Amino acid sequence: MKIKRVTVKKNERGLLLRNGDFERVLQPGTHWLFDGIDHLRVETFALEQPAFAHGLADYLMAKEPEVVAAEFVRVELTETQVGLRSENGALVEVLAPATRRLYWKGQVDVGVEVIDIAESAEVPSAVVARLVQTQMRQRAVVGLAGVLQVQVPEHGAGILWITARSSGCWHRVLTRSGSSTATSRWKPWICGCRPSR
Repeated sequence: MKIKRVTVKKNERGLLLRNGDFERVLQPGTHWLFDGIDHLRVETFALEQPAFAHGLADYLMAKEPEVVAAEFVRVELTETQVGLRSENGALVEVLAPATRRLYWKGQVDVGVEVIDIAESAEVPSAVVARLVQTQMRQRAVVGLAGVLQVQVPEHGAGILWITARSSGCWHRVLTRSGSSTATSRWKPWICGCRPSR
């Protein structure tokens, strides 16, 4: 019998794998593990990087709901939803439709605002300022390539054509009033539709 000593730092979490299979999440502290005839392996994750990009993510979501609820923020978007992911209150990423991810809890406060684009791809006015003022941020917002920002001249109009919807091509007229506020000058649209088959 072999005894293994493993230390998980305060800013880390560990995954204990027995013969390659998930056994449990290790909390910060010193752990004494008895492996016997089994092969034990511990993978540690720094919580400063909350995204859990691991081959076990889908397994945990499907088979270990208690572990996911206790340790992770779970994101599962449908084909007609996009997500605005924030860390400690600051927008950091626009998540595409059908995204499935886990984010560690514990150090970074991860939040996801879900926007349904089934009926309209227009970004709600309350979100516009968070998307159009990205140049002043210390950290770039990932996924902004999926957001179309259109500036319509004062007293002008534009036509937005969206051809990727399975129901066929449709369009919307964009208008602008005489107001000079940022929300009336800029019209962001989520471009998250998948091509029709």
